[in-house]
Amino acid sequence: MIPSNQLLKLHGSFNSSIFSNYIYKILSWKHYYNIFSCKVALFASGLVFSRKLVDLAVVATLTTYFTDDSSKYPVGKAAVFGNVREGLSASVEILLTYFSVDAHFGHRKIIIHSTVYYINGMVVMCLVSAKLFSRSMILIDIFNIMGVILLAVGKAGVEFSLGPFIAHQFRSHKPQPIVNEDRVMARTKVWWGVAWILSVVSSITLIGSWTLTFIITSSVMGMALILFLCGIRFYHQSEEYEDDVEYHRPFCVLRVVKASLLKMNKEYPSSSDKFFHNHENQLELQPQLKFLRWLDKAAIIESTCDQNEQEKLGRLCTVTQVEESKFFFKMVPMWIAFFGFGLLLSTGDAFFSEQGNNMYGSLLPVLILQHICKQVCYLYDFLLRKWVPEAIWKQAKIVRFWAGMVFSTFCFAIAWRVEVHRLQIVELDETIPMSIFWLAPQFCLLGLMRGLIQEGLEEFMTDQLPDSWKNFVPAMNGFVIDGIGSFLSIVCIYGNRSLFANPLNSSGLDKYYQKLTILGFVNLCYYWFISTLYTRSSNTHARKVCDESQSTIATVV
Repeated sequence: MIPSNQLLKLHGSFNSSIFSNYIYKILSWKHYYNIFSCKVALFASGLVFSRKLVDLAVVATLTTYFTDDSSKYPVGKAAVFGNVREGLSASVEILLTYFSVDAHFGHRKIIIHSTVYYINGMVVMCLVSAKLFSRSMILIDIFNIMGVILLAVGKAGVEFSLGPFIAHQFRSHKPQPIVNEDRVMARTKVWWGVAWILSVVSSITLIGSWTLTFIITSSVMGMALILFLCGIRFYHQSEEYEDDVEYHRPFCVLRVVKASLLKMNKEYPSSSDKFFHNHENQLELQPQLKFLRWLDKAAIIESTCDQNEQEKLGRLCTVTQVEESKFFFKMVPMWIAFFGFGLLLSTGDAFFSEQGNNMYGSLLPVLILQHICKQVCYLYDFLLRKWVPEAIWKQAKIVRFWAGMVFSTFCFAIAWRVEVHRLQIVELDETIPMSIFWLAPQFCLLGLMRGLIQEGLEEFMTDQLPDSWKNFVPAMNGFVIDGIGSFLSIVCIYGNRSLFANPLNSSGLDKYYQKLTILGFVNLCYYWFISTLYTRSSNTHARKVCDESQSTIATVV
């Protein structure tokens, strides 16, 4: 039998080991996520905070600015202005992705210029909200259009460059051989999270007139820009793309289509050596899909003239270029499913804030709730990566998108019924006897929609497309969801303009929501059908295409 004093020692050592283990885990976590390890990134912290503050205080409720007393736009026109801003931002981001390969057009310069545009946009709208042009509706329209364009360009540039810039500062802080890319991204996300929390706390003080909101937010962003400029001499140099040909490869899609159309009457070759740079000796290029087989003709070598001459004339493409273009077109049916989703998302962003503008209480609590629901979706990846085997991880991502589609349908079904109830009890031009928290369910679902689909789509598309396209994936996804979705929303608003009137209380927003609920269900059915194609397909050849690309480029150049 063990003496009692030895039992006490064993018990103490056991408790001590558990305590030490917890201390070690806490210290390891602190070291892994320590955002203050890179002092240089502190100079950019002000811009991270100010950008989040503007998103919450200005961008999220921009529709209510256009229906305010200063502009007095009908709700339909106000929503169109908001959608134009969002669509332009997504389009500008595509252009920035293309032109940022220029060595003289790095992230730092984009951040500086975009922030200036951002501030000027808010200053222009501040002049309108101060009723300096109240006697001229034409001047109000002109200045609002200027403000929307400046906000769109500024927001696109800051969103495009600020995250990669901070990540590069964390990455360059350590010697290259010991850079931990996962830790770099983890610290960047923590930095973003801290900025969001601070912006939420600060936005509570901005409950007031639009003029005051614009003055405070533009001043905060101006001071953040000054802080950013103070750190210029300490920043690590931005990374430059070593090979513009490789980086521009996604834009070879049009070249491949053109070459294929020019050779549409040609027969498919019976020998693999008839394909240009056919390293694997294929007779049918990957991915082997019947409706994309015609693109193979772009790589057929014509015997009538020299190969270099055929390339210059746009009549010949490499096998790698054709295969990558086929992988791109393979994803188009999936992207089409997100057109409808983007329409619903843009409609929610445009109308939900206006719907609660005359209710009891501030919009801020439901906006915060929406952002929290969006962030909660990060737990989906965290938990599933621990519990789901790697073999079925792709199917799990497909299910994630399906859940987002389901939430989008429920979101507008709930918004429709809430609007029906609101119109039943409201009196024209009076404050609605309803709490703002009636809108909490639809704002929560809107956040879940964006979190489940928008945050997961980048990883899915990166997995499906060759690695050489990965720099373009965020911009392409943003254009599909926010860009095309916003432009479709504009078309739908004009197609149903008889439903919208000023004020909102005399409009038919409930009928519009009903139509979108039906559209959401149809889109869900389409996605359910189309997703089966991607659960069966494999992306292994996409990786192989990328592995061959370097030798192909070297040969072509």
